[in-house]
Formats: sequence, C-alpha cells, structure tokens
Amino acid sequence: LLLLPSAAFAQNRWVVGSGGFSTLEAAYQAAAPGDVILIRVPNLRISSRMNGKGVRIIGDGVRPRIEPFLSFG
Repeated sequence: LLLLPSAAFAQNRWVVGSGGFSTLEAAYQAAAPGDVILIRVPNLRISSRMNGKGVRIIGDGVRPRIEPFLSFG
C-alpha cells in the first residue's frame, strides 16, 4: 500500500474568460504542471507557442477555437 500526501494530487484550475484571465498566455504562465486551464470564451488568439509544461487546456461549456497554433508537449 502506497500512501501519498494529498498535495501530490493537488491541481489548480485557471480560467480564461469570465471571472479569470483575459488571455490564454497569462493563464498558462500562472499554471504549474498538472494544472487545468478552463476556457470560457468561444474564440482565442494566441501569440506564443505553449508546450512542455504539462497542463490541460479544456473548454468549460464551450468548444474553443484556438488560433493560430497550440503545441502540447
């Protein structure tokens, strides 16, 4: 039996849109590996490549269209 402290499973949820960050880049910079970024806006434009951090980016009630590219590493 392996017991891990609850912090091992902790993750933060960051919001882009209503009640949160205005850009995906800002939320990504605030996030740590294992965190979740919730997208609450239908269209996003990003200006930088995001990869290698190990965060999940998901739509929260919307199916986001992310332009021009998004790279997950």
